[in-house]
Amino acid sequence: AVNALKDSATSLNTVMGQLKDTIANHNDVQQSVNYTDADTDKQQAYDNAVSQAEAITDPTNGTNATQSQVEAAIAKVKAEQQDLNGNRKVEEAKAAAKQALSTYANLNHAQVNTATQHINDAQTLEAVTQAQQEANTLNNAMGQLQQSIDNYQDVEQSVDYTDADTSKQSAYTNAVHQAQNTLDKDLGHDLTQSEVEQAIENVNHAKQELNGEEKVSEAKINALQTLDNDTHLN
Repeated sequence: AVNALKDSATSLNTVMGQLKDTIANHNDVQQSVNYTDADTDKQQAYDNAVSQAEAITDPTNGTNATQSQVEAAIAKVKAEQQDLNGNRKVEEAKAAAKQALSTYANLNHAQVNTATQHINDAQTLEAVTQAQQEANTLNNAMGQLQQSIDNYQDVEQSVDYTDADTSKQSAYTNAVHQAQNTLDKDLGHDLTQSEVEQAIENVNHAKQELNGEEKVSEAKINALQTLDNDTHLN
């Protein structure tokens, strides 16, 4: 009977050590993405399991648990830790973000590759969301860049272009070509949002600077003045 009690005490001591080992890293677990991005109920379930285990292992106020209760506490902590789903949610968010990325039709291939890499590199739900939002904002900017040159052929056939100073014509044509190069799916460079916005500004500014209509108006005024002067001479 004495030996049986000793064996029982030894076994209980062993499982108590295992229980302590099971919760020894709980601070690390609670700081991991698998916990911080897990569902709230799963976080609470893990916290409760750890608290119950701590109540058993407390050296001063620990409950007088049996071996089976300690083993059940070990199993509970392990099960709830296993059930944390932060990592899975991040992977699901990445898949959803890349699916959304595939619909961003304005991006060139280089930009898509960079956006995909940013999504893959994201470690948290927040980071995944940010990477997707940045790609979406860039996609919108690329759409605006396309819109800024949609009518470039009409512009180049207008008097405002054909009668403009050669330098101003060149500035507009170059801005359009740079925009077209950026929008090229296969050859477009990996421009950032700020660089795309600058390209839009370059097109719009160069278009506004065209002075063909202004020169025609000035020529008409000069012609009228010349005609008026000739009339007075006669």
